[in-house]
Amino acid sequence: ALRERASLYIVLKRYQEALADLNIVIEKQGSDGQYRMRAKCFAALQKPDLAAQDLTAALRRKPHPDSLVLEERASYYLAANQLDKALTEYTALIKADEAEGDGLANDSLYKNRARVYQLLGQTKLANLDLKKASEKQKSTFENSPFRSKNRHY
Repeated sequence: ALRERASLYIVLKRYQEALADLNIVIEKQGSDGQYRMRAKCFAALQKPDLAAQDLTAALRRKPHPDSLVLEERASYYLAANQLDKALTEYTALIKADEAEGDGLANDSLYKNRARVYQLLGQTKLANLDLKKASEKQKSTFENSPFRSKNRHY
């Protein structure tokens, strides 16, 4: 019942009340989904460091980490100015994305890592990532199944 009420509080943007309920629920059983819910509350309350901690706790409870959760945690690291952790996370995500080899690599990963590089004062690496993001975006568009090959309208 508390988890459902916390969900309602989140929809109503009553994050403090949602946190109170989620703290009790997590104390009793602490599933990955509950940690993810609490992370969203912390993020909404401008506490990205606590959100990242909760996503770390959620990831520990899953044998195979979800790349979307890892990407979300990387964004919280970036928001919390934990740049080394953000850089490590984005780099790992990019490597995993490239290893899939489907040619549809996520250009936003490169853009976000470029932002980290910029904040670290590594302009050359940032520019390389922005170039790579642009190439990925163009490649994704050109290979899109929705793009008309025949341009006769």
